Amino acid sequence: MAWFKIDDTWWAHPKTLELTSAAIALWVRAGSWASQQLTDGHIPIHVLPIFSAGPEIAAELVTVGYWDAVSDGWKFHDWDEYQPTRNEVHSRRKQEADRKATWRAAKTAKSQQDKGETESGALTAVPLGHVRPAPDLAMSLSALPDPTRPDRLTTPTDVGVVARGARIPDDFTITDQMRAWAAERCPGVDIDLATEKFVNYWQARPGKNGTKLDWFATWRNWLLSDFERLSAQRGPLPPKVTAAERAFALTQKFRKEENNEDFPNVRVVDGHGSD
Repeated sequence: MAWFKIDDTWWAHPKTLELTSAAIALWVRAGSWASQQLTDGHIPIHVLPIFSAGPEIAAELVTVGYWDAVSDGWKFHDWDEYQPTRNEVHSRRKQEADRKATWRAAKTAKSQQDKGETESGALTAVPLGHVRPAPDLAMSLSALPDPTRPDRLTTPTDVGVVARGARIPDDFTITDQMRAWAAERCPGVDIDLATEKFVNYWQARPGKNGTKLDWFATWRNWLLSDFERLSAQRGPLPPKVTAAERAFALTQKFRKEENNEDFPNVRVVDGHGSD
């Protein structure tokens, strides 16, 4: 993301004070657009309607010296001196991408090294001359959970619970089991957006502060916190209407609309209809 920079005294500059509110709005909105589009401050004529402005408003900016008129539109005066250029933005983004690639490569190499050491240790754990016994297939199968009755709150194996803290996996994804839990426990929360924020936050946490034993449990707590904030913003939920109360209201509605005295006089007593 490229930023359009505005000096904190710009609002009181003599040139700014000469401008109408429409010209000030055009300068700010066009500057933000030029930063996003990486035009190096160039504002073509055809984009002026996007900012709800006409040439007479742009002329104000030229008059005070904030813009320079060019053949196909206008250009911010001294853009390169105060704002990042297109080349600078691309260079910074490439450096950031290279830095992340280097970090991921180092992390992958470290993970493979740790895995190799673990497998090597497991192989040498059997004394020389002894044969590791084969696992009992029947016992292994009996230990598996019933696939028709899964526990909704167990931690998915692809998220992983580790014996010591580990960083969030690069391929952290939401499983169907996780979606089912979130839909039941955190209704109204945007699960995909909350998970994206969750992953971004923990990937950016440095050192041991970014490690957890159970990333699924951490994700659940994150969504529960989002749900609590959402509930606080919404305020208390309206009281639940019983079936008897709905029937009573519907009867009264018909009586009023049709002026039909044939409807029985129904009232609600302790949640139940009564004549």
